[in-house]
This record gives sequence, structure tokens and C-alpha cells, in this order.
Amino acid sequence: MEQQPDPSFSWTSYTTGPPPEEVRPWETPTATDADDHDLAEIRRRVVEPIISAALTPDQYSSILVYRYAGDHDEIGVLVETVDGPFLHPLTGSDWCPGSAELTEMAHHLASAMEDWLPESSFGWGVECIVQPVVLD
Repeated sequence: MEQQPDPSFSWTSYTTGPPPEEVRPWETPTATDADDHDLAEIRRRVVEPIISAALTPDQYSSILVYRYAGDHDEIGVLVETVDGPFLHPLTGSDWCPGSAELTEMAHHLASAMEDWLPESSFGWGVECIVQPVVLD
């Protein structure tokens, strides 16, 4: 008869040495919306309309859409807010440009903002609905 593990027992592992370096892809992007036309279009058509609908101008200071090297060439957004950075990946490894993908990107970003805003100091506990928008 096979012995079953005791559910009250758990293993804990420890790692020695220096902590791993934090990965910050926005600090070393392969491209940004300032120098890449496709990223500038994503910012103009998707990111700016959603951020400006969700936040007031005094709640954020900057937006950066950037491409970084991960498993694939991926795209993310960094919004500097009064609460600190809001970071969100806009694409996954299977992304390719097109209007359907921009709509999906807008839905994901709007959903992430809806989850994040009630946790912020200026939106604490307030349910908000952020509409996914894609401009022409």
C-alpha cells in the first residue's frame, strides 16, 4: 500500500547567494513609441484613449509603449502614476499587427485598468468600468 503525504506537512526551499536581478524591460527596450511607427500607432489608437478615459491628467505623468526582447518580440505599456508605475504587457508571443489584435489589446488593457484602479490610492474601493476603445 502506497503511503499518502501528510497534508499538514510542506516543504520550504531556500536559495542562498545574491537575489536575482529584477527584470525591467522598459529600462532597456528594443524600441519605444518615440522611435517606432507601429508602437506610436498603438499608443495613439489604443493606449492613450483608454488611459485618458480611466485617469485624470493629475493622476499620471507619462505613458511609454515599448517593445522588448522576451521569448518573442513583445510589447508593453508603462504609465507613471501618482501611485507609481502601472505596467501591463500588451502582447503575447503570438501577436501580429492588425485591427483584430488592436481590439483584443484594448480589451486586455481596459480590463487591467479596471482591476488596478480600485487598488490605487485615488480609486481605492471604487468600482470602475473602462471601455476598450480603438481609434481609427
